[in-house]
Parts: sequence; structure tokens; C-alpha cells
Amino acid sequence: MKKTLVFLFLLIFACNLVFAQTEDLIQITSINSQISQGEVYQTEIILKNPINPLKPQDIKLYSSTNILQPLAPFLKEVSSNHYFLYFEVSQTIQDGDYTLKIEDQSFLINNILQQITQEETISIINSQPAIAITPGFFYLELDKQSQIQITAKSITEEPINFQVPDYITHPYVTSQTLNSNIPRTFTFTYDPTNASTSEIKFISNSKEYTIPLFVEEQITQETNQSNQTTQTQEHSQDPIGFRIEGSKLIKQINKEDSEEGNLYMYNKLSEELNNLQIKLTGNLDQIISLQQTSINSIQPLSNFSIYISINKDKAPALDFYTGNLMLYDEEYSSSLNIEVIITEESIEIEVYPEKDYAETETQESIETGSPVQDVIPWDLAGKYEEEAKENASPIVAIILPLLIIAILVFLLSGKKKKTKTKKFSEVIKNN
Repeated sequence: MKKTLVFLFLLIFACNLVFAQTEDLIQITSINSQISQGEVYQTEIILKNPINPLKPQDIKLYSSTNILQPLAPFLKEVSSNHYFLYFEVSQTIQDGDYTLKIEDQSFLINNILQQITQEETISIINSQPAIAITPGFFYLELDKQSQIQITAKSITEEPINFQVPDYITHPYVTSQTLNSNIPRTFTFTYDPTNASTSEIKFISNSKEYTIPLFVEEQITQETNQSNQTTQTQEHSQDPIGFRIEGSKLIKQINKEDSEEGNLYMYNKLSEELNNLQIKLTGNLDQIISLQQTSINSIQPLSNFSIYISINKDKAPALDFYTGNLMLYDEEYSSSLNIEVIITEESIEIEVYPEKDYAETETQESIETGSPVQDVIPWDLAGKYEEEAKENASPIVAIILPLLIIAILVFLLSGKKKKTKTKKFSEVIKNN
């Protein structure tokens, strides 16, 4: 009994430890987790050493009954693996608790590639005022125009006031009015020399709306400091090169065909790579087979390959497959994006060699008594005919006078007086 209790305790402890490790990999910090229909949800998202960058399609919103909700997320990476997300909540969405999910992010955990999903609860409660303020944040580039514009739209008519940092000025010294369902744009001017990461606040009655301001120079400094702490590991983030054209591999294949062969790669580092694991993500494992799932050793700056098969069973269930081919260990990680497009059976057309076919056709045309013009294109047309006439004109001008002279000479020579020949008997008689 004691052994069982100890085992259960250790199991619970291990599970909590793993959960704590995975929970820290994706951090979601919402500005407003309780909002009304028509307002804008805003949150910061930080990923810890992800394999791939966060993309808008990785962000989903589900109802309490796990029904996917329409969503148009605006996502910006303000620094390395640090993102800001905002989206407008539909005015027709029902009250209740919803789940924001950052889905299927790849991380290396204890040398094992895992896909982690993190969640955040959003409570939607119909309350007034409900004001949509966009954009949900600003990234201030210090060499750009020193003005920003914010658009606000209220469902009902509402007064609004502002709180801004010292480096921002505006003409709205008195309370402003938002008319019902009519967007209004406010312009703010900031001093680039004094700009710092801060926020603008919109205040309307009992509600307060925050617009974060991220400053380019400060974000860059934070990123550089972070890079300095991991400078020795920077070269190891992408050690494998793939010998393909372009940044991804796109393969189109007939559903009744299969292909197999070597995918060629190379070690970009001047050091040996050991015990690399190989894995397919997405739904690629349903259409691609790997001959091996690990590589023991790859010499520095050397070529290598892995053998893969595509559509080996010739019975694809889908028309499109996508994901990544990943090679990784505790320190290194490289990936190749792959798309496989399945097509219907094509009609085979018999193709003859061009040279043989041309010779046969010409020979048959001549032997069967076809008109000469079928073989040789005498009928020049268009500009080619005009060019032929133009080229012939000088020749005609020379030959024609010569021909006339020749005819005249011939006629004149025919009029010379001919001597009459007498018979021998006539000559004797005259004598």
C-alpha cells in the first residue's frame, strides 16, 4: 500500500512538473479578459524558444461547447518571440465564456519534439458603453512620421477623454463625443526623441480602454540584450540546409501514383552533428513515409540524404497535405515546409519523337502525290510578300532594258540584204 501511494505521489509530482514546464513555454497576458460585444480584445503573447514563429492561423476562438468562432486576428511580432494580438469581438456573439487558444506550437522538451497548446478564457458580457478602438497597439518607428491616428466607434453616443504620456500632444483638451455607430478618428503627435514604451488611455464613463505604445529603439535594445545572452547558441538554430529550389518543397502527384527517392541536405556547420531526430508535422505522415527517424552522425560541412516515399499506398484520403520535415536535437533544429497536392488520374497521350514524325510525314506527302505547295510554302503573304516585291524591283529595272536592246538587235540583223544564188546552167548561158 505504501509503495502504491509513493508511486502515485511521484506520478502526480512528475505530471505537475511537466505541466509547469509546458505552461511557461507560451505566456498569454490579456489587457482586458472581460469585454463586451463590439469591443477589441488585446493581449501579449510570449513564446520561449519555439521551433517555428507564431502565425495568425494558429490563433483560434472557441465557445464553451467547443464551436469555432469567426475571427480576424491582427498579429505583430514586436521583438523576438514577443507578439501583440488584437481583434474586434463580433456584435452578434452571445454572452458567455470563450476560450482563446494558441494551437500546436512546436517546442523541444527533454530532447523530444512536442506540440503545445495554450489557452486563455475570455468572458463576453454585454455592458455599456461598448467602444471599439483600433488599432489595438502602436509600434513607434522613430525615423517615421511622428503622428499616430486612433479610430473609435461606439454603439451608443458616449463622451470620451484621454490620458497620454508626456511625449504625446493632442488638441482634445476638453471631453469629446462619439456619435452612435459613427467612427471618429483622433490624431496624436509624439516627440521621437523622448518616446518611450507606454500607453494611451481612452476613458468613457466607468470604462477605460488602453492602447499600448511600443518604441522601436527600446525594443531593439531589449532584443540585443537577449541575443547577447544566447550568442553562443545563435549559430545552432538552423544547422541543416536543404538542396531544393525555393524555401519550401511543393510536390504534385497523381492519386494512383507513388514516388520515392533521396532528399538531399547538408550540414552548414563546421562541427559534427550527432543523434539528430527526424519527424513529420501536420498531416504529412499520412502521405509521406520515412525510411529512418534518426541520424547518428553528420560530418562537418558534408552532404547527406534521407530516403522518403510519397503516396506509397496509392490511397490518399485528402487532396492536400502540409507540414514540416524537422531535424532536431537538444541544441539544434531545422525544418523544411512541404506541401503535397493530390491530382486526379490524367489521360495518357502517346508522343512520337519529333524528328522521326516530321520525316515520315514529309516522305508520305511526296510519295502520295500531294501538291508541291503542301510541302513547300509558296504562298507568301503579308509583309513577307511585300518584302519579296521590294527586293525584286531593282533587278527588274536592270534586266528589262537589256532585254529590249537584245530584241532590237535581233530584228535589225534579220533585215540585211541576202545574195541570190544562181544555178550553174544559168552562169554558162550568160557567158
